[in-house]
Amino acid sequence: MNLDKKLLESKLDEIALVIKQDFKMQKDVGVLDGLSGLAIFAFEYGKFKNDETFFDIGGDILTVCMDRVNKGYGLPTFCTGIAGFFWTLLHLEQHSFIALDLDEILDPMDDFLFSCMQADLEKKDYDYLHGALGYGMYFLKRYENCEVKKKGIYLDKLHVLALSVYSMAEKSNGFLRWRSKLRHDSDQTGFNLSLSHGMASIVNFFVRLASITELSDISEKIYNGASSFILSSRNNGNADSIFPSWVLSDNSQSSESRIGWCYGDFGIGVTLLQLWEKNNDQDLKVFTKSLFSNCIRRTQEITPDINDAGFCHGSFGIAYIYHLLDHVNNLDIDATSVIEKWVAKGLELACFDDGPAGFKQFHPNYGNPKYVNQLNLLEGISGIGLVLIDILSTKKGNWSESLLL
Repeated sequence: MNLDKKLLESKLDEIALVIKQDFKMQKDVGVLDGLSGLAIFAFEYGKFKNDETFFDIGGDILTVCMDRVNKGYGLPTFCTGIAGFFWTLLHLEQHSFIALDLDEILDPMDDFLFSCMQADLEKKDYDYLHGALGYGMYFLKRYENCEVKKKGIYLDKLHVLALSVYSMAEKSNGFLRWRSKLRHDSDQTGFNLSLSHGMASIVNFFVRLASITELSDISEKIYNGASSFILSSRNNGNADSIFPSWVLSDNSQSSESRIGWCYGDFGIGVTLLQLWEKNNDQDLKVFTKSLFSNCIRRTQEITPDINDAGFCHGSFGIAYIYHLLDHVNNLDIDATSVIEKWVAKGLELACFDDGPAGFKQFHPNYGNPKYVNQLNLLEGISGIGLVLIDILSTKKGNWSESLLL
């Protein structure tokens, strides 16, 4: 790959310095939009650079998170709040970055987070970032990391989630679909297909949950029914994207979807890859390969609708999805040229004198666009830094599990 590694490492070091100096400016504690994502970056950067001082910084960030929770911080969600922070503690312990008695820390909060999950399920809010599936990710990580004698506790909580998600689905002709609000600025409802807030996250999560024997049957019903609906929702017209962002109640579609992790073909594609690997479905493999080939065609040239460098829907997120394709066995897709282009575009977007490491996040702001400073994993510089670490080390980082990758 023809990337200037010295230039990438220089930008990575610049990001690390900003995180070291400014992490307390991040007000929330969650993994994707909070301090926990910065902690993951600090530990991964320390490992990559063999610099133990960043392990200390990662520990300092976690301490700030814990202090805030102890002082009454109450936002519970995975993306922004306590569930994401606690997931991060489990993740870091699982990968030997920290060694703590996590049961002592987490046990007192499990019932609170379970009640939050139940409240979202009662509202039929399955949203991965801010709703029920995010709590499910936490309880799944608890199940994976706990002693055998405690697994039943988390199995029960995950069973409640699975039964509730299945019961709230609209069922027809072998399809399962879930109605939700489609826009923050509108009451319009329909069937969101995205990975960030929609049905791709349902498929993705329940493919993971099916690894638990006791939950495999209900999980398979959910992900097979949901994926069947998604696959039936392909664009009918001359749209560049294979899938729309959503389908309305009258079965009309939002004909075009963006290139990005959050909405459209990328998030659906990585989910279909996981489903193919789970079911060994060769027809699905062929289709998914064609989907990503179409994505590569769409991104051979730098498009003007990519306004920032962050992971969610920016240039480094695009580069990273293609980077992941190199780690999928037998897919036979060469995305090297587009990785190089979008990494280069990302570096070009580090053009703000008053932005952290030169970066800012583009915010549409309801028709009054602006650029804002972001340190977080999802849209800010810690996510960009994690992408740079993985590209420089030619690996897929375990941190990307937080993004269902």
